[in-house]
Amino acid sequence: MKEINLTKVLFFILTCIYSCFVIKTLWGWFIVPFGIIPINMPWALGLSCLFSTLSPRESDFNDEKHGGNSNPFESIFTLTCILAIGFIAHKFM
Repeated sequence: MKEINLTKVLFFILTCIYSCFVIKTLWGWFIVPFGIIPINMPWALGLSCLFSTLSPRESDFNDEKHGGNSNPFESIFTLTCILAIGFIAHKFM
């Protein structure tokens, strides 16, 4: 049985909070102008759970391609890129 690393748990929590911030911000930039109400962080967390449930993912993450370890900063980098692209698109609206 694997031990749960406290650092990984804290990083997961911080990533969830940052993900909610990105969803909330993008919602405000691209959805609110259509007259739909703004969302708060708990609502963004619910949408994040919905999106991750519906999105396809690999069946076994501990395969040899990943070596059992993923880069913990990959998700933060991906979210930051999504936010940056959204910011640029928002400025051209």
